[in-house]
Amino acid sequence: MNLVTTAVEIHFELFPDETPVTVGSFLNYVDGGHFEGGRVHRVVRMDNQEQNTVKNEVVQGGIGWDGGSRIV
Repeated sequence: MNLVTTAVEIHFELFPDETPVTVGSFLNYVDGGHFEGGRVHRVVRMDNQEQNTVKNEVVQGGIGWDGGSRIV
């Protein structure tokens, strides 16, 4: 799966056999168009967290609420 932003295209892999509920939920949001126009808040990579003893990689993005019935 690819996430395309104005700055970069990110390729990531889903693991439906290991996490079927999480992958299913995520894909429901994708299929519903809920991430269209969303924002990437930050990206944590191995090379930008030297001070942390426990390392991880994560892209934190967002959908928000427009005050009506749509998640944006």
